[in-house]
This record gives sequence, structure tokens and C-alpha cells, in this order.
Amino acid sequence: MSQAIKTAAARSGRETWQARKSAETRSEILEATIRSYIEVGYSRTTLQQIADRTGLSRGAIIYHFPSMVDVTRAAVAHLQQKRLAIYRDSLEQIESEPDFVDAALETLWQQTSDPLFTAYNELTVAARTDPDLEAILRPAQEEYEREWDRIGRDHSHAISDTDDRFGLTADLAQYLMIGMAVSFMWTDADYRRRRLIEDLKVHIKALLEHGVPKEVEGAIVRYNVDRKRSGG
Repeated sequence: MSQAIKTAAARSGRETWQARKSAETRSEILEATIRSYIEVGYSRTTLQQIADRTGLSRGAIIYHFPSMVDVTRAAVAHLQQKRLAIYRDSLEQIESEPDFVDAALETLWQQTSDPLFTAYNELTVAARTDPDLEAILRPAQEEYEREWDRIGRDHSHAISDTDDRFGLTADLAQYLMIGMAVSFMWTDADYRRRRLIEDLKVHIKALLEHGVPKEVEGAIVRYNVDRKRSGG
């Protein structure tokens, strides 16, 4: 092997190691940012807070993310990707369950009560009065909901992906779970959560099995049209 080839191979190896090390550092920064959202909140998540959590210097963080806006944008994307990956993996694990609806709703509740949802909820509350954060979070959430919908359809054995009832049942389950997660955040009301989840299972199974009453079919069609227009 010539010296030129050896030199090129060594350079390539160093570049590969540097790229891997850079990716690991970026991931460490983003994980620390998400933990900070969960533990101290969005408003108290600063470059210094992230530096303290990672053991990196502020300069090292700025090397990868020049500003807190850059950190936030990357952290939001990282958070949504993690939530979607968990959702996808969870549905894949229960695809063979005899009662898919039961298992799917239990899985959805587990995800909605997960610390990652706490981080997302913290961001949504903060974005109400922070235009910069809203500009980051709104398109990220719209993309999340499109992907969430696609994953759900791909892994649902209960109904066809062309069935208009999917949009309604998915939203009914998701938004009830979100409301429960937020409403019960400060109360110990497990029996109420269980009652609502079990009741939801009954209603969704009835909707999937028997469809909707004739008098509301038109409303369901309009609902799904509006849902598609909004990106859901």
C-alpha cells in the first residue's frame, strides 16, 4: 500500500471518528436540554443550565448550536422524533395482540403519561406567550401529527386506512389522553383515569364495530375533510 493511500485512509478514519464524536456530543446536548425542560422548565433552560448538565463548556455548546434558538429548534425536533419512535415501536410490539384496541389505548396512555410528554406540554404552554418558540413548535407539531397519523394507520388491524372512522377514533383517543394527562397532573386520581380509559375502550370498539349513527355520518365526513385540510 502506497504512502498516499495510507495517508488518505488515516484521514478518512479521523474524519469518521470526528463526525461520530460530534454527533454524540450534539445528542448529549439535546438530551440534556429535554431533561431540563422536564425538571426546571423551558424558561429556566439556558446555555449555562445545559452546560452544567452535560459537563461541557458554554463554548463547546455554542460550537454545535450558536444560539439558544438553535438549541431549541434542534431539541424540539429531537423530542418529536423520540416520541414518534416510541409510538412506532410500541405499536409494532402489540400488532399480534388479540385485542388490539385495548392494547393500543393502554400504550397511548403510557406515552401520554411519559416524561417526554411532560417536556412537550411544557413547550406548548411556553409557546403561548413566546413567538420565537411558537414559530419553532407549530410546524414541528403539525409534522408530528401527520407522522403520528401515518404510523397509526400503518399498524392498525382494527380498521382500514381508508376508513373515515380512523381519524375520529384516533383523535378521540389521543385528545382524551392528553386532557387526562394535563388535568390529572396535580391530583392522585388513578381510579378516575382507569374508569375513563375503560369507558373509552368500550366506545371506540362500538364505533369500529357498528359504525356511526346515520344522522351523524355527514358530520363525520366533514370532520375528516377538515382534519385533512389541517394536516391531520
